Amino acid sequence: MKSIGIEICENADGSFEQAVENAQWLIRKLVEDFGIPLSNVVPHKHWAGKSVQGNFSDDGISLKLE
Repeated sequence: MKSIGIEICENADGSFEQAVENAQWLIRKLVEDFGIPLSNVVPHKHWAGKSVQGNFSDDGISLKLE
């Protein structure tokens, strides 16, 4: 399977909510433009075998793409 990783970074000003909104927009666009099923959008743990530290849960960032 081909894949793309998307890193979500926040600025020093702590604009985490905006970083998440930007990631949601990008993922939604890729899903729509390339016909990617939502079942193929997976969190970091799917490929890395470990959870991401910080503001993220094991199941991703609850992208609200549907």
